Amino acid sequence: MFFHNHAPLTAKAVKASIERLIDEKSAGFNIRIQGLLDIASIRVTGPLSLVMETRHPNAAFIYNLTSPETGIVDMSGEHLAGTGPFQLERIVPSEKIVVNAFPMYWEGKPKLERAELCVIKNPVSRMLAFESGKIDMATNFPELDAVRLMTAGKPGRTSFHGTALFFFVRIKDGPWPIP
Repeated sequence: MFFHNHAPLTAKAVKASIERLIDEKSAGFNIRIQGLLDIASIRVTGPLSLVMETRHPNAAFIYNLTSPETGIVDMSGEHLAGTGPFQLERIVPSEKIVVNAFPMYWEGKPKLERAELCVIKNPVSRMLAFESGKIDMATNFPELDAVRLMTAGKPGRTSFHGTALFFFVRIKDGPWPIP
């Protein structure tokens, strides 16, 4: 497994990444993560293995390690580098994030070459952009708009909804079309 900067993912890199979050002297210190993980020590035991010891029994420890805030990053280069299927191309603050497929991803190169994650703060504008085909996926519509879209009978759209989140994907003509 490799970071986006092509450095190998090692136990030492994982230790450095977690310590960056829980060390109060670190620029990356995160008091919330420090409290959730409650780590007393991290010990590298091999090139790809380490042991984390908590101060107290912590039934949620593994779950808390999966928080987006605990993503493992390599800080040895000019920029932070992750290990996910997409690598950051650029950020336009309050407008969009552009990512590209990472060909060395451990599960194989992603099928989607590139994605632009647009910030559309106004929910009406977000709904109109989705309905017009300007964007292929959207979240958090007003409930009445979500219900209207789900009952409109427009082919090629699907939704997954929960109590507070509506997530819509264009399946007819979007990035993953269903014939």
